[in-house]
Amino acid sequence: MTTPMRCRFLCPLLALFVLSSCEEGQPAAPLNAEPFFAIEDAIHGGGNEHFYWLPPMITPAPACTGVFDASADPTIEVCAWSGSACLGDPLLTITAASGITVNTVDEWFGVDWYVFDHDPVEGDVYRISVSASGQQLGFADLMIVDKVTGQLRNTLGDDYILLSENNGRKFLKIRFRVEEGATTGGGELYAQAQLWTPGGVFGVAVFDIRDLTSIRRVRVYENVPVFGLAVSKDGTAYVAGPGGSADIGVLDVYDSDFNLIGSVTVDPADVDGINSFIIDPQIGPSGLVFACNPARGPQARIFVFNVDDPTDPQLINVEDIHPVVADGRECRGPTFDSQGNLWVFGAGLYGGMTKMEFDTGGDLLGWEYYPGMGGHGMAIEPGEGRLFWSWVNNDKIQFVLSSDPATMVGTITDVCGTNILSPGAMRFSQRGDLFVGCSNYEGVTTDLVVFRKEDLAGLTGVHLASSLNPVIFEDEALPNGFGWMAMR
Repeated sequence: MTTPMRCRFLCPLLALFVLSSCEEGQPAAPLNAEPFFAIEDAIHGGGNEHFYWLPPMITPAPACTGVFDASADPTIEVCAWSGSACLGDPLLTITAASGITVNTVDEWFGVDWYVFDHDPVEGDVYRISVSASGQQLGFADLMIVDKVTGQLRNTLGDDYILLSENNGRKFLKIRFRVEEGATTGGGELYAQAQLWTPGGVFGVAVFDIRDLTSIRRVRVYENVPVFGLAVSKDGTAYVAGPGGSADIGVLDVYDSDFNLIGSVTVDPADVDGINSFIIDPQIGPSGLVFACNPARGPQARIFVFNVDDPTDPQLINVEDIHPVVADGRECRGPTFDSQGNLWVFGAGLYGGMTKMEFDTGGDLLGWEYYPGMGGHGMAIEPGEGRLFWSWVNNDKIQFVLSSDPATMVGTITDVCGTNILSPGAMRFSQRGDLFVGCSNYEGVTTDLVVFRKEDLAGLTGVHLASSLNPVIFEDEALPNGFGWMAMR
C-alpha cells in the first residue's frame, strides 16, 4: 500500500535554468535583460494542489504526505516558449505508453530530455508542461545558459538545474509527483444566483463541471446574501454581502458545508467615512483576500483582508484604485495574473483597467494604468497570459496579452444572445476552459457559455461565439442567470 505523503513548501524557486556546459565555477554578473519565467505546481504559482515538481527541477525536495497516484497516466510536452504560447510544434511529447518512467518506490514520474538533440538556441525560453485526463497539471519555464560565463542568466535567483551526461550526451532529468485527486480538483463552479423564481431568495448554486458535456447542479445553499464570492481549495468560501444597509459591507466566511464560521463588518467610519460596500472578493497568491469597494464617489477602492484565522477575518488595508478620478466610478472584475499582480476595472466603466502590485503583507507597491478598456468581468488564462474581459451592455468578449494590454488580440461576439448586462463574470478552470456567466434579460435563457481550451488556442481576430463550438448550459432554476462566480 502506498504511504500517504503531503508536500509542504520549503523554498521558493522563481526561475529555472539549464546549463549548456560546465557544472563548476561561479557565474559572472548577469545581463540586464530579464525574460519572464513562470513555474506552477502545488507550492508555486497557486497551481494544482496534487502536482509537484521534484529535484532537479526544484531544490530542495518538498516533504510530502499525500497519496502518490501511480495510475495517473501523464503526458509531458516541451516547447519553445514566447511568453504567451508555444512557438511551433512541441520539441518533445511523451506519454506513459511511449516512455515516461513511473518510480513506485521513490514515487515520481519522469523522463530524460536529451536537450541538445533538439538544437536549443542559447537564450531561448522553453516550457515543460505536464497534463493528465485532458487537464494541465503544471508547467515550468527554463533557459539554456552557461553557468561559468553567466551569459543570458536571469537575475531573479542563483538556482540552476544541472544537466546529467550519458556517453557525452547531456540530458535534463524531468521529475514530478502526481497525487490522487490531481485530475478531479478544480471540478466545481460556485455561482451567485437568484433561485427558483423571479423575486425568489438569493443563494449560492454549485455545479459539477468536470465533464463539460454534462454540467449539472449538485448543491444549493439558500438564504446566503452574496455579492461575489471566492472559494479556496479546501472549500472555505469568502462571501461579500450587505451589512444591513446599502452603505455597509460585510465579508462572511463559510466552511466547506457552507456553515457561517466568521465575519467582519467594515464600518464606513473606519474607511474615511466613505461607504464600505463590498463586492467580488478574490483570494490572492499570498492567501490574503482582496475585494472591490465600488464607491463611485469619491473613489473606488480595494479592501484587503487577512484570513489566516477564518473565524476572525480582519481588514488590514484600503487602497485607492489608480488613477484617482473625480467621480470615483466603479470597481469591477478583480483577477490575478501568474506574477501575482491584481488587475481590476477601476477608473470608470469604460475608462480603463489598472494593474496593481501588492507585497505579501497586502501593501501596494505600484500600479500601471491602461486606458480605453473597461467592462464587467475579467479573467486571465492560466499559463498563457491572455487577458479576457466582457463589456457592459454589449454581448462580446475581447482579449489581449497581459504583457501587452495596449494591443488588441481578438474579439468573440454574440456570446450570450443579448446586449443587456450580458455577458458578465468570467473564470478559467484549471484545465484552461473559459466559463462565461450570462444574465437572463429579454427572455434569453442561456446561463453559462464555456469555450474549450483547444478552441481558444492561437485565436486572433473577430469570431462569432458559435464558430468556436461553445458548450451552452441552461438551468431553469436560475431565472436571472449566473451572477458572480468562483472556481474550486
